[in-house]
Amino acid sequence: MTTLECDPQPTQTDLATWYERVLVPQSCPALHRYARRLVPGDPHRAEDLVQETLLRAWRNLASVASARSPQAWLSRVAHNLCIDQARRMAARPAEVAEDVTATVWEPADSLYDAALDRAMLEPALRSLSAVHREALLLVYYQDRTHREVAGLLGVPPGTVKSRTHNAARELQRALGRHGVTGSAPN
Repeated sequence: MTTLECDPQPTQTDLATWYERVLVPQSCPALHRYARRLVPGDPHRAEDLVQETLLRAWRNLASVASARSPQAWLSRVAHNLCIDQARRMAARPAEVAEDVTATVWEPADSLYDAALDRAMLEPALRSLSAVHREALLLVYYQDRTHREVAGLLGVPPGTVKSRTHNAARELQRALGRHGVTGSAPN
């Protein structure tokens, strides 16, 4: 996705047109996938997260349009909104807190395969720490580079590499406890 390519001082109309014709159509599919992984198991919360992220983008059009990577800007906002929501939920009494650790896996070829994948992967992914799970999802499921993820998370690329490596190893061990064997990605 490219930034707004027009005058150095685009009008509000230019920004609104860019938002409607470029930003939303190009970014929504990836933003929805990311939101579903940030708040797994709850598609309604994921949709709310996407809507709130897009609302923030609308309110800050000039900032989004001038960003080097509008998709990274949106992902960062979604990430921050998710963290804020998790903090609010953590402050709530346990009896009303929702499960924030459930995970949804990519659709499989058949319903049976999808159910089997979920049954094995959800507990394994839930066993990862939040920082490891997030790095793993961004690198392997969103196909982002370590440098892109580092920019999103505000950490050095080496930290992202170690988090994804450690997450893959932890995931491999967790799956091994469920009888699934294989090697972790490098």
